[in-house]
Amino acid sequence: MSALFVARSSGVSISNSLHLAQFHKLDFIMITFGSLLSAVVLSMVVRPSLGQSVSLSCITTGTSGDCSDFISSFCSSIQGTTIGQLNTISQCFNRANGTRCDLFALNQNTALAPPQAACLTALQTVSAVCGQGGQAVVAGTTFQFTLDPNLGECAPPTS
Repeated sequence: MSALFVARSSGVSISNSLHLAQFHKLDFIMITFGSLLSAVVLSMVVRPSLGQSVSLSCITTGTSGDCSDFISSFCSSIQGTTIGQLNTISQCFNRANGTRCDLFALNQNTALAPPQAACLTALQTVSAVCGQGGQAVVAGTTFQFTLDPNLGECAPPTS
C-alpha cells in the first residue's frame, strides 16, 4: 500500500555537517482496513525545503525506538567505502534500554561510496517521521538507507 502525501511547513529542523535542512511536517489520514492487512508499510514522498525529494517507506509493525543518536556516526563511518551494486553496508548500535538500532545503506546501482549528505537526509527523515523505522531514498542518489529499531542487543562481531 503506498500513497503520496503533500507536505506543509511546520518548522522541524534537522541539521547535518553540510547544511541545515528544513523538513516539513506531514499531515495524513490513516485508514484501517480491518483484518485485510496484517502489516502495512506507509509509503510517502517528503520534500525538504532544499528541493530534494525523499522517498520514504515507514515500518508500521515491530519495535519502536529512537535511533537518531547513531545516524551521524553511521553516515560518517561509511564515507569513502565503495559499495558494489546491490550490496549493503550496515552497522548495529546497542541502546541502553536493551534494544538495538540497525542501520543499512543498499547500493541500487553501480559501485560507489554513499554520499554523506544523502545518508544524513534519508536517515534523519526516517527518524523524524517513522517511529518504528523505515527506508528512504534521496532523489538523484542510488542508495536506499534503512533505520530499524529492534529488541535485543547486537550480535558480537565475527572474526
